[in-house]
Amino acid sequence: MMGQNRHMQLKTCQSLSDIMAVRQFLLDSYSEIGHLYNWEPRRWEGKLFHRNNKELLKQREAISHEVAILLDEKNQIQGVAIPEYDGGVFLQCSPDDISTQEILVDWSLENLSQKAENNMWLEVWCNENDGLRQQILDAKGFKPTSEHQIKRTQTLSSPKPLPELPEGYVVRNVDDSDADFEKIAELLNAAFNRDFHSAEEYRNFATLAPSYKSELEIVVQAPNGEFAAHAGFTAHDKESFVVVEPVCTHPNHQNLGLARIAIAEGLNRCLEMGIKTAYIEAWYSNPVSNHVYQQMGFAKPTCQFIWRKEF
Repeated sequence: MMGQNRHMQLKTCQSLSDIMAVRQFLLDSYSEIGHLYNWEPRRWEGKLFHRNNKELLKQREAISHEVAILLDEKNQIQGVAIPEYDGGVFLQCSPDDISTQEILVDWSLENLSQKAENNMWLEVWCNENDGLRQQILDAKGFKPTSEHQIKRTQTLSSPKPLPELPEGYVVRNVDDSDADFEKIAELLNAAFNRDFHSAEEYRNFATLAPSYKSELEIVVQAPNGEFAAHAGFTAHDKESFVVVEPVCTHPNHQNLGLARIAIAEGLNRCLEMGIKTAYIEAWYSNPVSNHVYQQMGFAKPTCQFIWRKEF
């Protein structure tokens, strides 16, 4: 699937078949590389389907000119450039594919750069141990910033002890019901200080995202019926890995260990499915989450930094 090839063509993500091809590319890259170097599919699916009805079509229109797909002469994907935010690009490719990365960086500079008052700028994400991409970015005028995310991993080999629930709280998964979709939207808004999540948005994600499994959408329900904490798990059976995201606690129910309970329950369910490896991420500026994840067995931290070019 991946590898250097000089006979390549560049296109944008125009159709549902393109969307599914990118998803399969992300899965295939995990199997070929042997670890989570590129995005996992939920992140891609969330970008597309975690939207209310009004935003679904707008996002499809956006990716038709914002997501670049590089194909070889056999029409196989060699790399993808995906903007997660205006001016912030993630490159999906083989770690040693120099030509693909250079082509995608050049395309991103031409098509995704943002205008500031007196200049243009673009940000590209790069792992701290990815010396090849660092050389490519440095040669093109990018400089590393201090902004970064910390990715942690662990091997699932034995069940996690489930911490004791506070009285009146129960742990379960999200049901495919309007009532639960409303509760999970309320929790996401409260936990992340947002106002745009809705039952309609979550219903679309649950319905349209191929990686969604309701039995792995773990919540801790409070005595009053509201969702107090949540941990989402995207497990891929064939590739045998899971990504834990999002993890959050309602401000009214913090400091009770509820997120730990949700994570432990989800990891145990993944272990029962035969999943071998789990990944989780947090911003460097979130010491509480990083401490919790490390305590729960997520070790081997690696950092992914933002590199920025202003011109």
